[in-house]
Amino acid sequence: MMEVRLDSGSCSERISWNFELNVIKEYLSRFYYSDFACIREYVANAIAAQHAAGVKDAIHVEITPGKIVVEDRGIGISRQKFEEVFMWFGRSSNAELEGVQGRLGLGAKSFMMLTGDTGKVVMKTKSRETGESYTAVLTATGAEIVESEGKEEFGTRFEIYPETPLSPEKLSDFYSKVAMHFDFSRIPVHVKVYADEPFRVVKTGREISVEWVEVEDDGYRWKWWFARSIEAVFGIQNHQIEIIEDNAVYELGVMKGKQRNYGVVVVGDVRVDKTFEDNLFIRIKAEDGRKIEMLGVEVRVPEPLPNRDEYKGLDDFLMFVGLQYRIRKFIEKGYDRFLNSSVLDIIRHARLKELEKEMRHIKDAARSWRTYDERALAAIENALPGFARLEKTVRILLTELPAYGRWGYLVRNRRRAVEVATVIRYAQGGEQVGYLTKRPDARKERVLDEKDIYAVYTEDPEIIAFLERNGVKELKVKDERRRVKIYEHVWGEFEGGNPEYVEIDNLVYRWSSEWNESGKIIIFTTKVSDLKGKYLPPCLVVTGGKKLYSELKEVFGDFLMTYDEWEEMVRETTVITDGQKVMALSDLDELEPGERGYLVETAYPELIPALRKVSGIYTFVDVTDYTIARNLFNAKKLEKVFGEWTRYAYEWDLNFMAGKIGREAAEAIHLLLKHGKDYSCIDKELVEIACRHAGVKGKTMEELKEVAKPVVERIVEKYGTLRLGRKFPVEAILYRGSVGGFDGITAGIKLANPLIPTFTYEMAGKAGEEGLKLKRLQSMLGIFGALVWYVEKGGTLDKPDGEKMMAEEVVRKLLPAFVRSDNDWKQLVKIAPRVSKKLALAALL
Repeated sequence: MMEVRLDSGSCSERISWNFELNVIKEYLSRFYYSDFACIREYVANAIAAQHAAGVKDAIHVEITPGKIVVEDRGIGISRQKFEEVFMWFGRSSNAELEGVQGRLGLGAKSFMMLTGDTGKVVMKTKSRETGESYTAVLTATGAEIVESEGKEEFGTRFEIYPETPLSPEKLSDFYSKVAMHFDFSRIPVHVKVYADEPFRVVKTGREISVEWVEVEDDGYRWKWWFARSIEAVFGIQNHQIEIIEDNAVYELGVMKGKQRNYGVVVVGDVRVDKTFEDNLFIRIKAEDGRKIEMLGVEVRVPEPLPNRDEYKGLDDFLMFVGLQYRIRKFIEKGYDRFLNSSVLDIIRHARLKELEKEMRHIKDAARSWRTYDERALAAIENALPGFARLEKTVRILLTELPAYGRWGYLVRNRRRAVEVATVIRYAQGGEQVGYLTKRPDARKERVLDEKDIYAVYTEDPEIIAFLERNGVKELKVKDERRRVKIYEHVWGEFEGGNPEYVEIDNLVYRWSSEWNESGKIIIFTTKVSDLKGKYLPPCLVVTGGKKLYSELKEVFGDFLMTYDEWEEMVRETTVITDGQKVMALSDLDELEPGERGYLVETAYPELIPALRKVSGIYTFVDVTDYTIARNLFNAKKLEKVFGEWTRYAYEWDLNFMAGKIGREAAEAIHLLLKHGKDYSCIDKELVEIACRHAGVKGKTMEELKEVAKPVVERIVEKYGTLRLGRKFPVEAILYRGSVGGFDGITAGIKLANPLIPTFTYEMAGKAGEEGLKLKRLQSMLGIFGALVWYVEKGGTLDKPDGEKMMAEEVVRKLLPAFVRSDNDWKQLVKIAPRVSKKLALAALL
């Protein structure tokens, strides 16, 4: 409490108060977060004064480094009210005035945050109540009232002289905060800020005039960001707002024009920093803590805390106002008609996603921090009986469930899925629909597809109960067919993946339809885990027991093999050399898959004998396809292998090599392999030097190919052709569905081995003639070409009952459907004249 002493004089009076400035500043700092609160309080009080006087003229605010002016044309301040305001804290003449700020009396003393010990405030006023006109000068020690220097017009003018001049940063801060807090004031606020030193400006769009200045800041020249003066008018007149609700406590409106992603909350005429419904405007007129009823629930009107930066109960009040607005919109859109509708009516007539969105907006409005407010949820149910039940129904209807069977075309986020609403719609439409409580494996998926069942998977008890109530029952699916478990492998290490389950007949037709010149082999295994991580060529992997193996062997013949059989074929069909002799890879019994350092690739096999003295390496001879062996055994190019040797200097350094093959040879090889970027960069002279000084030289690749011919002949004789099983159906060779009436089986048709290239057959001479002709026929006619060759060689076809079929007649009848050009006919006559000669002559004529 202040003590007041009046000193009488002819033209002035002195008011002194007895308190320490530091104490009062500390007291104020507890309530106000920043010194802008001083300006905010004075502008708010000016607006309140004009509301009381019924004056709509603009409030004048002027901010400079040395002075702040706030002037209004309100009711003014009488001498008696002046003494009351500055004698007491926590008391205000605005306490009885509804809908305005400045009601505690604390703001009038906030000037001390700026004026300190040496600053002052000059107040000029003329009271409408008493007609008194005077000037008061307020300092740290007291106030001096001068009777003869009052204001001519009604109202009050405050001139605040800060203890220290305001910095450019402070000017910028004050301007932007006036713009933010008073941009929705019912009385316009005319602001002017100017200074000699440029200050940064954030444009608000309300500017009347700006004196821009070009300033260099952090090495950049900024224009349109700094100013020496700026003038603007803020207030509600700058906005287009459609008021949709107005009562004694608040008014609610929708902001028009540019779409905003935020709402505006104003208490009295001062905007507060609170979030609200997007694009909505609310002005709270009453702030006295009274209780009102909203949506059948008792809600308290906000009350300001002493600093007026915060309000008790504001969040709660805004939640119910927003909730009321959302419910009104829900009813306006006609969604309330679904509150008592059946599930089928909702599915048929409601736009579920739009309905769910509107209901989610309502529930979100009832959220207080991270949880839902129980009173708000009760208010929703009061206004919209049955809302909770409808919200739950719509949520379940829009739930996506994994889909199987005939739902295959529906994809959500890269997975097959379908909404519960669609499931119920299909069930009501008479389709075969049901749910599974366990995820189906590939085999069961196949059954669902074949039986045209619409199936979904869920373990959620709530969804299961909902489906049952709406006519969707649990499925009990049983596979009545015998199927084979297969994996489609493209290339590289086998990882397993998702298997398929197919019938044996379908496997046969699938294999034959995909077969071409580089057709796939089938690798059989009893356990998939035995193959995981192993290198495989493009193939089909089939898993099963001994009985299945025997059954498939009678159909696919040589094309079905175990992993060991396939690896043995790779070893026996891959040709390698030590630089002088040529052999099959199978001759190296000590080589294991994954072992490095034995097999290399090089275009200069002449070096191999010299390097064998250092390390026991072999290189491939390019007379068969060694791609599979190279990957299977992790073979590398010679310079890469050499790089691995020399990485360990203690073991494979130059001196070590010199001790084995001589210094000159070692240096030549070292230069060749360490510095050669690729084979074309290797100098043949260095090769000659290395071989001469090592005392040994290998054959060239052309020489090795000549040496390899007997090995190639042996390979082609054993593996040049692969036979189909005796029970392989003719229909599969003819492509199922394209030709009918031929249900016979073969007696073991030969096909060219897809792992042996054409040039290998050519090198094998007479031993490769048959395989070469098969290659050409298969290139022209696909797998049907193998049947043509089979018949050309006198092969027969058998019917399932044992009766012989006229094989030549079958082939001749179908041949025109497969041959596409005159050139193909000419080639066909050369390869298979007995079968095609007459047909070719007729086609060419």
